[in-house]
Amino acid sequence: MQNLVKNIKSNLECFLLIFGIWFFNVLDGILTIKAIEQGAEELNPIMKYFLEIDHSLFLLVKITIVTACLSIFWKNKNNKITHFGIIFCFVIYLLLTFYHFYMINKYF
Repeated sequence: MQNLVKNIKSNLECFLLIFGIWFFNVLDGILTIKAIEQGAEELNPIMKYFLEIDHSLFLLVKITIVTACLSIFWKNKNNKITHFGIIFCFVIYLLLTFYHFYMINKYF
C-alpha cells in the first residue's frame, strides 16, 4: 500500500511538472506573438518562418512539437535522466516566462 501511495505521489508530481511545461510553452507562444506585434523579433529561424506565415500556425506547430516531446517524457518518466530533463525544461520555461514579463514591463 505504501508503494502505491508513493507511486501515485511521484506520478502526480511528474504530471504537474509536465503540465507546467506545456502551460509555459503555450504562454511563451502567446507572449511571443504579442512581442512580435510590438516590434520584437523572433530569433529562432524555424519558428520565425511559421510566424511569418500565420500566428495560429506558429502556435499550432509550437504546441504540437512540445506536446509530442512531453508525451515522450511521460512515457519514460521513471528514468532518472528523463526526470532530470523534465525538471530542467520546467525551470527553463519558468525563467523564459519571467523574461517575457520583464521585457514587457521594460519595453512595452
